Amino acid sequence: MNISDVNGIQILNSQISYCGFGCIGGPEGQEGGWQNVLINRCILSYSGHYYQGKRGPGPYDRPDGFGIETSNGPIEIANTLVEHNRGDGIDSKAENTYIHHCIVANNSCDGIKLWGDNSKIENTLIYGRGDGKREITPWSAIVISTEKSNSSFLIINVTVDDEIGNNYLMYVQYDYPDIPIILTMKNNILSARGPNSPIFLGNSVKFKIENNLFYMPKHPERVIEHLNKTYGAKEVNNIGKGNLYGDPLFIKTAFGNLGDYHLKDGSPAIDNGTLDGAPTTDLDNKPRPIGKGVDMGAYEK
Repeated sequence: MNISDVNGIQILNSQISYCGFGCIGGPEGQEGGWQNVLINRCILSYSGHYYQGKRGPGPYDRPDGFGIETSNGPIEIANTLVEHNRGDGIDSKAENTYIHHCIVANNSCDGIKLWGDNSKIENTLIYGRGDGKREITPWSAIVISTEKSNSSFLIINVTVDDEIGNNYLMYVQYDYPDIPIILTMKNNILSARGPNSPIFLGNSVKFKIENNLFYMPKHPERVIEHLNKTYGAKEVNNIGKGNLYGDPLFIKTAFGNLGDYHLKDGSPAIDNGTLDGAPTTDLDNKPRPIGKGVDMGAYEK
């Protein structure tokens, strides 16, 4: 699907796979781009693996599962599987992008990339960057990059896991370090099991990072970089209250294949999240508890 301007479309219960270009996307529009769009209960997968009857890539070597240019939004992507695309999983330049109850797995390049103000990722699992290939690349699980000052981005109850490393697990305002934005992160699990893969926050990022679990076993001394300062495993609570460092004890990590990122008994993520801002259900649409600590990450134990 290739659309520049659209207002009021719903893409429901659809599987879009093995496209020569991206599964869903479009060039910059003339009338506000994508507006009032819902993508729900879909599969966006394997773009770029074949092109006109032959093995890919085609003329564009990094087709995304979902990728659009500057738009007004809002765009909601819900209950959707985005996997094994040769580009990014989701690359949205739209303002008011809301991604929730999604699995973004084993895409070759960035997992989720956000550019627009008032955008949010919630109850989403992101893993398998590189899709089983171990070459060093500039791609990351989450990228936030905008030229608009004071844009707001929220990441709530998201699970991120990366195996290959050798690049930032997540980077925010890397290209625009002096443009201020507002970043809120709560109840997330951020696991980077490969070498040299901390989180990068640009100098002007104003953040509220609370009740997150970090795990960088090959470089515990480098968890987050901000303002030329590095925060290690023993300093994550200095970033914000309720932050922890430790092995999240996933049932099965994966790289290029299917993982199971539910939590084992004894995980430090269990009951250590905050109710403040937490969604009422988890990625399985299981209700989160009321009156006690919720679990960190996309899944409630």
